[in-house]
Amino acid sequence: MKGMGENVRKKVLYDYVINTKVTGPLSKNSLIWTKNIVGDYGISDTDSPNAVHDNQKYGYSMWIKEEAPEDFELVFDFEGSYPIGKMYIWNYNRYDSDEPQKDYIACGLREIKLFTSVNQYNWEELKGKGYPYILQKATGEKDMAATNLLSGEPVDFGGITARYVKLRIIASPGIGNWDKDNKFNNSFGISKIRFFTGEGYAVLKDDEWTELFARRDGWAGGDGIYSIPLDGKDNIPNHVHTMFTFGDTLIGNAENYCGRRSEDTFMINNSICVLKNGEPKIDNISFHWQKDAMGNNQSALIPDRNIFSDYSKDTFFWVQDGVVVDNTYYSFPYIVRDEPSNPEGFGFAIEGVAMLSIKTDGEKLYWTDAKQQEFKLFHTYEDNSMLLFGGAVFNNTKEAGALNPDGYIYIYGHRSVFFTKNLYVCRVKRTEIADISSYKFWNGQAWADYIKDAEPIAENVSCELSISYITGKLNNGKLIMIFQEYANSPMISYRIGESPVGPFSEITKLYNCPEPEEGRSIYAYNAKAHPHLSGDDELLISYNVNACNMDMNMAHSEIYSPRFLRLVEVCNDL
Repeated sequence: MKGMGENVRKKVLYDYVINTKVTGPLSKNSLIWTKNIVGDYGISDTDSPNAVHDNQKYGYSMWIKEEAPEDFELVFDFEGSYPIGKMYIWNYNRYDSDEPQKDYIACGLREIKLFTSVNQYNWEELKGKGYPYILQKATGEKDMAATNLLSGEPVDFGGITARYVKLRIIASPGIGNWDKDNKFNNSFGISKIRFFTGEGYAVLKDDEWTELFARRDGWAGGDGIYSIPLDGKDNIPNHVHTMFTFGDTLIGNAENYCGRRSEDTFMINNSICVLKNGEPKIDNISFHWQKDAMGNNQSALIPDRNIFSDYSKDTFFWVQDGVVVDNTYYSFPYIVRDEPSNPEGFGFAIEGVAMLSIKTDGEKLYWTDAKQQEFKLFHTYEDNSMLLFGGAVFNNTKEAGALNPDGYIYIYGHRSVFFTKNLYVCRVKRTEIADISSYKFWNGQAWADYIKDAEPIAENVSCELSISYITGKLNNGKLIMIFQEYANSPMISYRIGESPVGPFSEITKLYNCPEPEEGRSIYAYNAKAHPHLSGDDELLISYNVNACNMDMNMAHSEIYSPRFLRLVEVCNDL
């Protein structure tokens, strides 16, 4: 039986052991380490719940903490997010035939508390079947089967998605161990613990896609990263020619070895790339932006001052999500200007939403002939907050390969509320996408004519996100919302929806982006799925990484580029 580790790219099997690291307090014996708890020493099979454990006379194949002064913890790290099924336990099984009167197995754990976390900072206590968790005492026999709970059953986590499990030990004799008379001076031990996958979703790094955009020469980083299949089939695995759009983009080079960007690195406000056949191969990708008459780098798409004369003079486009309808790409870019009075890293202000349309033949994108128009798909409230549509597009038409088509294209938007964003939705028939008067806005009960009547359908989302179908056994045919909590937090989460307007489930945390833990003012944001670039029963997910401080982006070229993950279904096929 094979263990599940982070390098497994596509398939994570149900009821397989999860590769695990563990940290905890040191034993007084220099030959006994916490790694024994998850290692292969003393157990007959590292990947089977039916394995048996030895009773090594010195306890070298096990772990023990002697003279524990207070409660303490063991923390298990799967180095990836997995749906946790069952936890099997082999309690402390030391037996010395030369001193049979010494009941070492009394040091075995008794009452424990269990907690799960995606990020090792926010923990939720497990209170499932068998709670409170009392472990069965070991037998001292040479080939001891898993002892588990008093009932003999393993601990069932029920498919909770987590990267970490924390086991808290109550350092009281007779409570935290079986040594009620404290003959072994507050000693607490365990032989082995094994975690197995349950039903749910695992999140795995996808280095192949990440490396595709980890470029340091010419196009050297960007955010946004929306993917649009040029044949318009958004909803199915469909590795066709694909357009990617980016927001702020760095053009330049990185110096060899040190990774510092060249001094001539320049930021433009958007760029485009086309990927042949939708395959993450460096020879398939080409990046595009403009140059002015003097040869200076410019954004690929620049607002036409004749069309947007009512906006500030130096506005630019941040391209949002889009869709291809009848060989025309449509997008809803934000109209943005610099705002130096805002905090560092957030020195911008959004003035409105436009529409871009670009012809395509399914292979080529004629982006230099992009057409622009004003598109009042935004609303300003009395408190000066704005509702901005375009952050996600869900093409629920048969032409797009939708599982349950209704002929509409759904455009999602957000409104800032304190430190988070609320989600709104409007819709339009595919044949009327360029007609702003045909858009209808969900008011909580029905589709309304006016944007001012729109009501939120979900809270605590990111500015950019995705709504797409999910396939597989667990939620087949339903919708999944992929987003970043609190807009710019490291936490990528999901909700399951019954329709394009909901209702949506409660938030389930999936993955904690590790890059912000490096410091350097780094933050992660705007996670979203790319369904047409995904495989069966999985979703390709991207998120952006940036730094508030531009000096950090210049000094560390690896910061500013998207990262990719795969959301993989794990289920019992029986």
